Amino acid sequence: REGKIREDAAAGSGLIPDPRRFVYVEACTELRNAAVVFSIRAADRDGHDAWYDSDRGMPEFRIVRTGCFRGAVPLPAGAGPASAIRFRAFTKRDEHSQGPSAVTVTRVNRVFTLDRAYLPSTSRFEWTGSIVLEIDGDWHDLVFGGR
Repeated sequence: REGKIREDAAAGSGLIPDPRRFVYVEACTELRNAAVVFSIRAADRDGHDAWYDSDRGMPEFRIVRTGCFRGAVPLPAGAGPASAIRFRAFTKRDEHSQGPSAVTVTRVNRVFTLDRAYLPSTSRFEWTGSIVLEIDGDWHDLVFGGR
C-alpha cells in the first residue's frame, strides 16, 4: 500500500524486502552504555552457511534498549531456514553515560518467520540463560537443535 516493499531494498533506504524473507527475533538483554546486534545463520541458495546481521552494517540499527525487544533481519531470496543465532556487544556512550558498558543476553523467546499469509510461523528456537558479552568483542553463537 505504501510502496515501501522492494526486493532490492538497501539498508537505510526507507524501503524493505518482502517481510516474509525476514527472520524475526524476540529476545531479552540487560544493557548499560552499550548496543547489541544479533545475526542469523542460514544456508544461501548454493547451500553454504552465511551470517546475516541485524544492523546490516549500520550502527544506527543496533539495539540500544535494555529489556526485551523484537528485531528482524532479511535473508536473501532462496536462503534456507535459520539454523543459529549469535550476539555481539558494542560500546554506546554519550555525554550522559555513567559507569562501565555491559551486555548480558538473558533469553531468546522466539525466532520465527512469516508464512505465505503473513502469519507468524512456529518458533524455531527458544533459550534461557545468561551470556555476558565482551564489549566490542567476539560473537557468541547459539545453535538451533544442536546442529
